[in-house]
Amino acid sequence: MRNAKKAFLYSAYTILLCVLLLPIQARSQQNPVGVFLPMVSKVPTPDLAVLVGRTGQKLPGNWHIDTIVVGEPARVGQTLSFACNDFIWAPHHPRIACHLFESLGQEARFAGVRAGDFSGQESAIDGFYGFPEWSPDGTTMLLTGQTLELLYMDGSHTTLLPRVVSPGAAIWSPSGRAVMYPNEPQGLAIHPLTGELPFTIPASSFFAYAWSSDEKYIAFGEDTTKQRLVIVDPNTRTRTRTIDDVYFFRWSPDGSQLAFLRGPLGAQHVYLVAPTGSSERDMGIGVDFSWSPDGKYILVQEKVDSWDCQLINLVDNTQTSIYIPGFNLSWSPDSRTLAYISDNTTLFLTDIVTKTTSKIEMSEAIRGIHWSHDSEKVAVVGPAIFGEIRTRLYIIRRADGFVQKYTYPAGIIGYQWLT
Repeated sequence: MRNAKKAFLYSAYTILLCVLLLPIQARSQQNPVGVFLPMVSKVPTPDLAVLVGRTGQKLPGNWHIDTIVVGEPARVGQTLSFACNDFIWAPHHPRIACHLFESLGQEARFAGVRAGDFSGQESAIDGFYGFPEWSPDGTTMLLTGQTLELLYMDGSHTTLLPRVVSPGAAIWSPSGRAVMYPNEPQGLAIHPLTGELPFTIPASSFFAYAWSSDEKYIAFGEDTTKQRLVIVDPNTRTRTRTIDDVYFFRWSPDGSQLAFLRGPLGAQHVYLVAPTGSSERDMGIGVDFSWSPDGKYILVQEKVDSWDCQLINLVDNTQTSIYIPGFNLSWSPDSRTLAYISDNTTLFLTDIVTKTTSKIEMSEAIRGIHWSHDSEKVAVVGPAIFGEIRTRLYIIRRADGFVQKYTYPAGIIGYQWLT
């Protein structure tokens, strides 16, 4: 009898142990090191960053950066210790930079640069520095003014050139591995950040300059006896093409072509040319143009006093007429949709593949069109109150036109997509 009781107790103990251990074992196979730790909810990656406050308020404590996961309440960031009239977002980060001014009697001048982000981290440098330029990865600022500087978010900085460079005149290469700035009267200076020595591309009196996206070529406008476009191979430092009577140009997104306006005022044509100077094409009359992000389309505004446009497919050379008020448009990143506003209150989304247009009527005036990186959503802001404060942010879904509203009574200064 005693042995039978022992056998029963042993069996019951074994069953109970299995019941308790098997779930733990199963969980252990999924997460061997986290079995006995409490579950921690993962904070979703934010979709947008919003700079909250009022333009022109320069006292500390007025500005902060919020983040939004679409469909959820906004997360409020740390208050910034600075405010200014102008700012620029860092790519891919809830982070801004701006320049400060100081008053000198009846005049004002640059007095330094400040940067801050959602977490409250800040960076600063004092002195005569113009508008900062963020590196393509959004981690470093390029400053021009009394010297040419790199400013980092931890507050440290590196001097690239110990002399004055005109504020705003220096630009990053698309990869962030070099900087270009005017070195007059010699030409355009290229300053690699990878250890190579700086060098200068000979030029005189230029009015614009830009890298191709693959960094194989540089285009600049040279203003001598007439305005002309110059394309240069920076590796050999030789000119591949010079074209007269050009005053505006823009690289295709992939760097394979350069579009430019040429001809007398009122009769300009849009042209395309390869960076080697070959394959020049006349695309017809036009006063402005916009590349699609994939470089397969170019949208051309035909006349100064008209919003009639031609959407040109560069693959099959077909053209589609489209009316875009003010030529104020925004391409979706996937190059599928053109967004534009008409009559201040209506957002149009035109699918350039199906040639269909969605019309989203808003209850108030809207402005600013910004696409999410995945092309599935577009954001606009509501009207200014008292001439300066905007309090409403609208997010519209491309697929069905669904509108979601976020309200900021303190005011919306700016915003940018993070996803």
